[in-house]
Amino acid sequence: MFHSNTTIRELSRMPVFRKVEDLFFTHPDQKKLESSLKEYGVEKCGLLDALQDLALQCRRDDFLIPLYPEEWNRTHAWAKEAAQKPKSLHQYPVEYLAGPVKEKEEKRGEVCLLNYAVHPGKPYVLILPGGGYNREWMLVEGYPLATEINRLGYNAFLLVYRCGYYGCLSDAVEDTVEAVRYIEKHKEQLRVSTENYAVSGASAGGHLAAGFALEALRNEQIPAPHTLWLCYPGIGTMDFYFAVEKLRKEGKKEEADTAAQYLYRMCGEHYTRQNLEKWDLLHEMTETFPDTYLIHMEDDPTVPVTSSHTLDRRMTELGSRHITRFGER
Repeated sequence: MFHSNTTIRELSRMPVFRKVEDLFFTHPDQKKLESSLKEYGVEKCGLLDALQDLALQCRRDDFLIPLYPEEWNRTHAWAKEAAQKPKSLHQYPVEYLAGPVKEKEEKRGEVCLLNYAVHPGKPYVLILPGGGYNREWMLVEGYPLATEINRLGYNAFLLVYRCGYYGCLSDAVEDTVEAVRYIEKHKEQLRVSTENYAVSGASAGGHLAAGFALEALRNEQIPAPHTLWLCYPGIGTMDFYFAVEKLRKEGKKEEADTAAQYLYRMCGEHYTRQNLEKWDLLHEMTETFPDTYLIHMEDDPTVPVTSSHTLDRRMTELGSRHITRFGER
């Protein structure tokens, strides 16, 4: 059905994947749609096994769960009417969606959970794929993780959160809160245990997982995760801030503006040091921080490993239980 040369566009057109046709990469550009599976580590990431599993999961009536049903129905109805040819919501570029679906509340129409709850009574892991708050890399940082978590005997849920516009971080955290509340409220229907649940995130998803944990610890009405699984997390918010400021002082405006896009997407085009610090794990964490499993490659070309080294030292200082693994390719 699919192989290493299958493109993302071809996957999205397969009838078996109709439920997730727009959820291999959310908001993909043409380059992403024309890329093939072999470009994303078929064997290393276990993509073929994960896609076989995804095809089975898509047969379930309860696999895709909109977290904001009213907005979901309204937004998807608009997407169908607006397209001259059949095209899914997440296949529109972000700038195209900035028209009728420009309000933050309307973006809630994109938010959903993918239900990998297959082990009755077992705890669950909530997975937050990364993508620089520009899109979610579900294909690489979502589906393979859910399949492996199931193989280990646990339940999993994948969250498609709001992203792709300036100032989306607080909305993404709100979506994560809503996901946990939904699972808590429907645990009997979903047949999962909500005790000792975990949150996993990669890259920006790791930053979001940590940000959600901080929010849960601040708000006792939200059950905080027992464990975090952070994969090469982009947690050094202030590291990014100081790097951008350094470029600006050096007169490298174009480079600074490019580097600042990540900060814009987090806290808006007019971010300040103060509102960025709120989401800086290294600045905000205390001894109550959840147990953490942290992994990062020393030669990561995209997410600097230095923040993870700092996080490792900080957790040691606070006496937080953690396991850290640094490696090289």
